[in-house]
Amino acid sequence: MKEYKYDAKKFRMKVTVTGVFCALIVLYCVWQCIVTQEAIWAIVAFVAFYTVWNSFVTISNPSKVTLSDEEIVFSAYGREDHFPMTEITSFRVKDFPNVRKLFIRINNASWFKGRYWIPAAFFNDTDELYKAILDIEERIHPNTLKSMARYSHKKR
Repeated sequence: MKEYKYDAKKFRMKVTVTGVFCALIVLYCVWQCIVTQEAIWAIVAFVAFYTVWNSFVTISNPSKVTLSDEEIVFSAYGREDHFPMTEITSFRVKDFPNVRKLFIRINNASWFKGRYWIPAAFFNDTDELYKAILDIEERIHPNTLKSMARYSHKKR
């Protein structure tokens, strides 16, 4: 089992402070909606609420990723989302190699669970985490063009 942790200071600034700031924006926008009755405030509130939701409710930006042969666990704020490897039927990764960032969707990802942003560059053992996530996708979906391209690249 290997634990990868987001740099605590960066996590605090990029996720926690941003989430709290957006929560304040939501409250301000709700107040402005009541006072001014202008729809623009509802739109701004929705966008800010989406950030709060992803930060604190769905833990879409985890502070820790734990990988083992048995499961993958995403953790933040005292919550954990467990995915036993035997139950993973879909593991799709959108990777951004130039910044070492990954967007992962597991199984039937919903608004509550299964969508995760992993900025591997801010985690310990950046390259190891980045490669491990892509390896899981390749193992679960070996016949995709992406997997075949990675495999042919490895053979060179």
